[in-house]
Amino acid sequence: MKNRIDYKNILAITVIVASFLVAIGLALLANNRSTYWVAAKDLIPGHMVDSTDFIAAKGAFDKDVIGYIESDQSPIGYSISKYVAAGEYLNQSALVENTGELNVKLFSFAASAADLPAAVRIGDTVNLYQVINDNGDGNEVPSELVIEEVFVVDLNRKSENLGGTSIVTVAIPNEFIERALNATRRGRMVVVVNHG
Repeated sequence: MKNRIDYKNILAITVIVASFLVAIGLALLANNRSTYWVAAKDLIPGHMVDSTDFIAAKGAFDKDVIGYIESDQSPIGYSISKYVAAGEYLNQSALVENTGELNVKLFSFAASAADLPAAVRIGDTVNLYQVINDNGDGNEVPSELVIEEVFVVDLNRKSENLGGTSIVTVAIPNEFIERALNATRRGRMVVVVNHG
């Protein structure tokens, strides 16, 4: 009987020690995270990265997730190519090498409440269309895509509730500036959220 009790005690102690070692191993695996750059503030396309834009933070990603920039790599001197929200981990896809002149410009235009979906937020990707109600001759004028996949970098909706317009600011490539300006001269600009 005493031998049976000793075996039970030895077995119980072995199970407790094994579970303790497994718990330590899992804790070590969970803490085996790298340090990555995280945006300290909202960053808009065209902004040139400096040392105040990012902070280092621990993080762990699945093996399939690639492109996040570790803290031993410097993003300083690169330009932001797409909106990065404060607290977001920096991915290589959001950076372009700075060649001296930024490839994007900020473009602002007025949009009525009907032409600006309420769900649009800073950082969203949108398409811009020119809509002309008619040409003055009674013939319909089809809407025209001005530019697609541009980032909203600022929204001023203060006068929207009073029946006025909102001011939308987007970052667009330099080669589309003239086209966008021409589209605002006649008709109106309509914002369409890009979910694609």
